[in-house]
Amino acid sequence: MSNFKQSNLENIRKIFCQKTKTQLPAKKISKKRIKVIAAAAVLICCFSLSAYAVSLFSALEGDELAWNAVYKGEGVVEVMVENFAEKDLHLQPQIKLMRWNSGEEVPKISEKNVFNGATVPAGDKVRLEIDLSLSYDVESLEEPLTDDWYYFVFTNNHFAFGQDWMCSISFSIEQDAEELNSEAAVMGAETEILSGINENLRWYFCEDSLNGDKLRESEEKYVREYEELLAGFDGQIIKAVEPPFSISDPEEGVIFDENTAENEQYLLTGLHWQGREAKLRLIATEDEKALCLSVSVPSQKYEDAGSFLPLFYILTYDWQECQGEDKFTYIYGQIYSFDDLAEYKIFEDDKYTCFEVSPLIYKDLTQYVNAFKQSHTDLCFDEQSMKRIENFYAYYQANLGRLIVYR
Repeated sequence: MSNFKQSNLENIRKIFCQKTKTQLPAKKISKKRIKVIAAAAVLICCFSLSAYAVSLFSALEGDELAWNAVYKGEGVVEVMVENFAEKDLHLQPQIKLMRWNSGEEVPKISEKNVFNGATVPAGDKVRLEIDLSLSYDVESLEEPLTDDWYYFVFTNNHFAFGQDWMCSISFSIEQDAEELNSEAAVMGAETEILSGINENLRWYFCEDSLNGDKLRESEEKYVREYEELLAGFDGQIIKAVEPPFSISDPEEGVIFDENTAENEQYLLTGLHWQGREAKLRLIATEDEKALCLSVSVPSQKYEDAGSFLPLFYILTYDWQECQGEDKFTYIYGQIYSFDDLAEYKIFEDDKYTCFEVSPLIYKDLTQYVNAFKQSHTDLCFDEQSMKRIENFYAYYQANLGRLIVYR
């Protein structure tokens, strides 16, 4: 501190006074006071810098972005990034290519940039191109991996202030061809659902994604159009209710995932009242909710973390209101009589009738999971996870009706 010149101390005094609105005497200051003032000024500068960094590199949550990478061959990767947030994402050219099991960066053979950076506007999606041949041994990357995979790490500020985002990638041409075929199959399944939806409402279920401002705009238009449809319908539309129902925990001995303790299998289930399906489209009308039974899918990045994949959608109606030939309900773009829904009935007593309507939303489990996977690249869909999903689906498909209980 003794090396400070008087001009340095005067500058510190001015900064301190300006930031704290406090007046300090101009007379010679003791060394002890000098240390206090200098420390306070440094703290103020640090806080100011941190606040500036937060505003400049505003972080986005992982679930506000969707990543999907496809290998095109010869080291070229295409990444589709969808930004569900209300703020732009500014990706910098610096990216990392990592191995999952080791957590180490893949060695480069040169320091050339493989990515030019990009901005993904709020509520929009952008296709990125990465040419790994500029800096990596492509032949080595294309060699098959056993129980391991590659992933990219993107950043908005040199991996410092901003968040990092992961995106898995396979360099197997054959595997990517399978994924593309499964995407085509997903569209085929959706086409089967779409064929029964009212033609004037079909556009809502055809859109690639519904998030942010696009979600609000599309939903407002959709609501106006289905309300017009229902207003002109010759019959009474009955809406779903939310009774005090729950689903029992899996029975003793039921195993969804062998790597989870038997007495913790229930932790793999999620139960929520919600009005939208996995793609965020309305299940029924905007003020109706379904009891959704979901399975936990683990995170690729964090242990003991993950997200829920909804598999079963239960709509419940007042039993008395459902009686009569002129009673109908509206589900996923279609008007049904309650006789039409008979095959989906899983529970009924003298108060309520329950229908499990997931077949009206998706037709094939594998295709449905693959579609969900495309927008949730932060989740792990390895062989173990897929087995968990299949076991969960099979058990509740066979037993769901008898597991409904009053809270």
